[in-house]
Amino acid sequence: MEEIWTRPHTVFLNDSIKPSPPVLTVLGSTEDSVVVSWRSSSYGSCRLRYRTNDTHIWTLAPGSVPSHQDQTLNYRMKDLLTFTFYQAGVACREEPGFWSDWSSDVGARTLERAPSRPPEVCYRVEDTLKDSDGSFLLYLMWKHVDLPGTRVRIHGYQVSYKLVKNQQAQDRFTQNVTGSMALLVVKEGNYRVTVSAFNTAGYGPAAHLSTDTQRQNALPPVSSLWVSSSLPVMKGLLVQWENPKVLPSVPPVSHLAIHWRSETRPSTSRGTTVGNFTTSTVIQDVNPEDSYLITVFPVYHQQCGSPQSLPASLQQGALVEAVQLKVVGVTKTTVKVEWVWQRKAGTVTENRYRVMLRRDSERQTLSLWPDQWQLTFINLKPNTEYSLLLLVDNATRNIIPVKTSVDQVPAVATATPLLLLALTVFIISILSRTVYKWYFFPPLLSPRGSTTGQWLMDPNHHKTAERNILHIEDFQVTDGLGENGLIMIGPNCKSSYEEDLNENNSPLPISQLSTKPSALEVDTDYIPITWKTDVWPDYTEHCCLTSNTADEA
Repeated sequence: MEEIWTRPHTVFLNDSIKPSPPVLTVLGSTEDSVVVSWRSSSYGSCRLRYRTNDTHIWTLAPGSVPSHQDQTLNYRMKDLLTFTFYQAGVACREEPGFWSDWSSDVGARTLERAPSRPPEVCYRVEDTLKDSDGSFLLYLMWKHVDLPGTRVRIHGYQVSYKLVKNQQAQDRFTQNVTGSMALLVVKEGNYRVTVSAFNTAGYGPAAHLSTDTQRQNALPPVSSLWVSSSLPVMKGLLVQWENPKVLPSVPPVSHLAIHWRSETRPSTSRGTTVGNFTTSTVIQDVNPEDSYLITVFPVYHQQCGSPQSLPASLQQGALVEAVQLKVVGVTKTTVKVEWVWQRKAGTVTENRYRVMLRRDSERQTLSLWPDQWQLTFINLKPNTEYSLLLLVDNATRNIIPVKTSVDQVPAVATATPLLLLALTVFIISILSRTVYKWYFFPPLLSPRGSTTGQWLMDPNHHKTAERNILHIEDFQVTDGLGENGLIMIGPNCKSSYEEDLNENNSPLPISQLSTKPSALEVDTDYIPITWKTDVWPDYTEHCCLTSNTADEA
């Protein structure tokens, strides 16, 4: 067998020795950097690597660090994340020898950065305690806003408020909270409130707002809130809602806030915010064994709308169910139904509740939401039988028969013109009869209407007591003219023969006194009265027609 040798190669034994790894220590840290130190054993160079505590991928520091024998070297790792734990290592070599093994890892945490922006705060006032001692509930809710990528850690919030009276501030009250909302019990008046975030680096800028407990606007909440489990795709809770309708009297929604807290640990509360046009979000990192109370409310600049809340869990979604469906009102074209929302009794996941009204191929389906308890089906057929169904995830839970009322509109529409025609004919006949009677048979004056006339016609007048028939009021005739037309005979009546009368003459016999009314003279101011005597010739005396007053004719 033939052997072949390579060309000779000169090897320096000192260059082939692998140096020992250096010892790395941490000198200090800032918000975005860490300073480390080590001691080199020879002339050459060193390199550094680091990684965060939650990853296995190392990052090499750019470039290398020249080293000398027995020299202490310092190196600053820059552009690190705020308040993040890092691990670092270093390796060195003699030029052009082998690299040493990496040193033992050392850990260091960057410092916190104080918040650089104030939180966005909104408030809502409720007077639920007003009836008891005049107190109000002041709800404060906020979201933290800071520069993107800064990863500012928030330890808590300082809430400070004071009452302002007569342009002078009263004593200030301060409290610290760890969540994203605070509940204050305040008296009636105007308050100035400040909220600022803090951590170990200090306090950030404060958000300021002013509120008056007597001047509050009712702002609409979100509607149709529902929570469903997104297992196994996203392992979170899918929260859905409908945004408030845009109204001229209501300011626009700036954003929406979502808060959730554990029902077993009410003190723990977390939150997030979404844009004003967003209608859903996913809550992740929830405990599968725990249940949560999820609250959604719109924010109108510095005022919060009324909240809508719903309990939910990762295993079952929304923890409420619709039961006790019933019909509460029926007309010819509508059916009104009601139901009750209650806590889920079972462990089955049910994500959708609907009611359906059907008849053959005709169907109406409406969704049920926890902020509703009744709805109405419209545009139905009169006197028609329907079936009311409660659907749970497309499965029928209840079936209720219902029938619309009888349509009476055609009968009423037919009878109404006939009734109007009959009423019109009746009114015309009454009016025609009255006009005919007064035109052809006008009322005439009759002495029977006077007291004396009634006495003369009485066949038994000789049995009554003696009466003085010369009393002028006995000659008043009211028949036909009523109380407004009286015939009076008195000494003021003028006659062409008045000068010939002798006051010693005896009165005329009453049997010869008569009146001669004329149909054409009923409406005149004078009525002719005629009498006869044996001494004087016939003449006519005109007397005045009087009214209710006692004027003499």
